[in-house]
Amino acid sequence: MKWLLIFLLVLPSVHAFSCLDLEGDNRVLCEEIQTMNITREEKDYLIASLFSLDYDALFDYNSHITFEEAPSGIFIDNEGYIKDAWMKIITISPSVLLNDTLMIDTIGKIFTDYNYKIDFPRKESGDCKTTYRLNAENVDLSVYQNGNLIGHDSIVSFTAQGNVEFTARAIISITTRVKHYRWDNGECRYFRTEIKRDHLTLNDAVNGQVIDESFNLDFKIIDKHDTTKGTLKADNFKGLELSFRDAQYTYEKYLLQLDYKLLPYYVLIPIAIAQETETSNNIYVERNNEITFSVRNAQDCSIKISSFFHEYVYSCDLSYTEIPLSIITDRQIYNVDDMIKVKVNSDREVKVSYGDAVQYTDSSAEFIAQLYQDKVIAEADTHKEVAFIHVKDKERATLLFGIGIFLFSNYCILQIFRKKCVR
Repeated sequence: MKWLLIFLLVLPSVHAFSCLDLEGDNRVLCEEIQTMNITREEKDYLIASLFSLDYDALFDYNSHITFEEAPSGIFIDNEGYIKDAWMKIITISPSVLLNDTLMIDTIGKIFTDYNYKIDFPRKESGDCKTTYRLNAENVDLSVYQNGNLIGHDSIVSFTAQGNVEFTARAIISITTRVKHYRWDNGECRYFRTEIKRDHLTLNDAVNGQVIDESFNLDFKIIDKHDTTKGTLKADNFKGLELSFRDAQYTYEKYLLQLDYKLLPYYVLIPIAIAQETETSNNIYVERNNEITFSVRNAQDCSIKISSFFHEYVYSCDLSYTEIPLSIITDRQIYNVDDMIKVKVNSDREVKVSYGDAVQYTDSSAEFIAQLYQDKVIAEADTHKEVAFIHVKDKERATLLFGIGIFLFSNYCILQIFRKKCVR
């Protein structure tokens, strides 16, 4: 929060970031950036990324900016004596820009600002003199969420779900008493009084998407022997931390940093950059569609999941019941294309595979015998059972048998011939 005070004191007046409240390496980096031969905007972009991110502080800073003129790129309109009018939804908090989508929380605040000038000409066309008096001036600001009015103030609160469209409308109305003077016999004399009313409507809209925090957390222990093995799966998270007494694993999907918009006022906005980082200590982890871990000491287990706006801590269910599993085939020797009948004994559905064929069952399975495929495998988590078989090639066996008979017959004839020759 301390750095926010520097922002409030420095930024709104000079429209630039300050290194004054940065410490250590960040201050050194900031001072180095200030000396770089790059544009002021480029320097500010780099410096902004060095500051801590706090949503309340950011909203406080953004909502205290004094917008004297329209920020860069904002539509400006005129109507009658109303000049240089603009309106903008400045910021929604908490929010994070993710892949060009503004992610918001279920509860937050919106800050909308506007400004305009009233400019009377020196005189009206055809007049020798014109005087003006502003009788009435009013601005009706209305802020809507999905078409429903939620407030009339510059800062309004909201609660939301799903996809949201925030719209703002400002109706500027002024009433002016105009006295016209015309030339009469060489003199500029009062001619008439006119009441002129000017109305100008300004609109703006911002789309947001409420972040999904249904993490669908799935944690289970799959083996307990020398080490404890388990799996962890979750969705829609920014970061995840799995902790044990002597081990820890962290996984971050995104890097959050500050960017800015609406120059020259430097409205700050957090952006999420896809950048995966992992750290581990005394724990073996493999991460694919799910996280598989192995740890020696599973005591004091906890899971911390963070979204862009909240952190949640869950306890671990370390219970484990070893799966009963056995497998047997109806016989051990088969010919090619014979039916292999497999009986499985388990209290749950398991994966049974033979060659490239896979079936899921808790009772039985059937496969076609293939040459050189000599085992049927049943798997449940890390538990595996194997039944070994032998598959014969019927045609090859017949051929070998025929060759054997031929060789044996010739051997007998040869022995008979030898005996006759001896006599």
